[in-house]
Amino acid sequence: MGNKVVILRIWRLLKKKVLVILISMLLGGIFSYVISTYFLQKKYSSSIQIVYVIENTALKDEVTAKTTLLKTYKRMMYSNINLKETQEIFMKETGHLLSLNTLKNMITITQEQDELLLTIKVEATSPENAAVLADGFAQSSIAFIKTIYNPTEQLKIVSKAQINEQSIYPKVIVNTTVGAIVGFIFSVSILFIQAQFVEIRKRREATHGVHQ
Repeated sequence: MGNKVVILRIWRLLKKKVLVILISMLLGGIFSYVISTYFLQKKYSSSIQIVYVIENTALKDEVTAKTTLLKTYKRMMYSNINLKETQEIFMKETGHLLSLNTLKNMITITQEQDELLLTIKVEATSPENAAVLADGFAQSSIAFIKTIYNPTEQLKIVSKAQINEQSIYPKVIVNTTVGAIVGFIFSVSILFIQAQFVEIRKRREATHGVHQ
């Protein structure tokens, strides 16, 4: 019975203050939208793939060996020597000089299990820079591997990195929704606290009246 009374009181409070709650949600959503759109640094991504070409994919042992070898190549691609070459290519193409550590943090290399394919994903503050860096890193990586390991390795770029005008960060819709939810929680919490204070005051006044 007590729980039903509490739920009923909460429901009545929400109905009575629905306009305040909606306004708080709207303000929270607008605030998050403005911050996400005008104040947070946008990031863009571009991807490129490198494939290991072998003559006979029916030879399971060869495929397995080359797949394992690609894991080694992946680690080699993150070396400072290769990043230095990428740095120079990026500087030549864009005029921007980035530190090796910054470059490394902008680049992600993934390899699906048992695949002769490396996917390079780059995140940058402009779509053009992301594509330029992805292309430059792929080209320098292939040249570096062939120079250090084996000049006859059949590593090929599947296709050039594309310029993607759609930013990956910030996620405006998600942030706006979260802002509205925060506005809802904040307004409801304040209303509950306010209602509790009113209830306590009424009890004190009622108790004081009885004693008089």
